[in-house]
Amino acid sequence: MTAAVGLDRLPRPVALLLGEAAGNLLAVSNRLDELLAGDGAALDAIVRGEGEGDRIVHDLLAVVGASKRDGPGRGPLIELGQAVDDVLDALEDVACCRHARPVDELAVLLLALRDGVREAAHAVASLEQPDRLETWLARGGDRDDEVRRLKRAGRAWLLVEQPDTELAIRGHELLERAEHLERACVRLRARLHAMTLSSSGL
Repeated sequence: MTAAVGLDRLPRPVALLLGEAAGNLLAVSNRLDELLAGDGAALDAIVRGEGEGDRIVHDLLAVVGASKRDGPGRGPLIELGQAVDDVLDALEDVACCRHARPVDELAVLLLALRDGVREAAHAVASLEQPDRLETWLARGGDRDDEVRRLKRAGRAWLLVEQPDTELAIRGHELLERAEHLERACVRLRARLHAMTLSSSGL
């Protein structure tokens, strides 16, 4: 793996906003536990967290865009901010779908996705520590294997073992949103992986 962009190479406002984005992403993912436990208020907290994420990304894009220094670092940072926002959007969609149409048999899949989001958040927070970043990206890759296995099991249960048509439809809707979240996490990790010390031009 190539060396990661260190936050010490970035302006302090950018470093702070990236840390804030990582913390918010981690906090929102933790709320999924409460939602799965039946806490209806957790959905409101997830929606607020998604809105807070929008604010953080907006501020990040403004700070990066206002930089007067040339270099390729702006583009990757903008793409990173957008990738974080995509994960939050997808996580909110999963939470809303699960709250409106719960399918308890898919809870284990959602918990694996929660862990994937947590690992992505820790990776964002580790940009200044290449070794830690590599560790978190590797854990995310391992999590992908678990998620794929659980998705296969979920589809098999819906297609073969579920006679309730309405529940099967709800399950497929939730699986579709879960796949969107999975892909958003993969894209976020890909952005992090692609960022190198030489690309930092802010």
